[in-house]
Amino acid sequence: MDTNKTAYVASRVREADRAKALAKGLADIGYRTILDWTSYEPKKPYRENRTANREFSIQAVEAARDADVFVLLDAPGMVGAYIETGVAIAETLRNPKKRVFVAGEPMRDSVFFSLPSVEYVDSTEEIVEALTPQKAAV
Repeated sequence: MDTNKTAYVASRVREADRAKALAKGLADIGYRTILDWTSYEPKKPYRENRTANREFSIQAVEAARDADVFVLLDAPGMVGAYIETGVAIAETLRNPKKRVFVAGEPMRDSVFFSLPSVEYVDSTEEIVEALTPQKAAV
């Protein structure tokens, strides 16, 4: 199995279990999670703890940029995940093979979601299915 393929799953912190479950499903088909943000505990308030959060913020932006597959598990009230999504979408201009998925009912609408690199799906199962290599016909 090719483990050089990478994935990054962005979501709300309260959706971390869902993000982990998708990461496992992607690992089962050969995608390595490029950054597991679910164990990071940011220091709040953010403005007063910029230095403490800086290294993780850099890692998250780099992961969103560098992953072969980026997934947004859309949910109300997100901010950081939308920033990561913007980074991932921007990278598709340089790397058209990168895939960006938005899973679930979009909570926010954006003209940037109309770019051809953005794929809407209703469920995380659809993402795994879309990325699963097709078996050769016997």
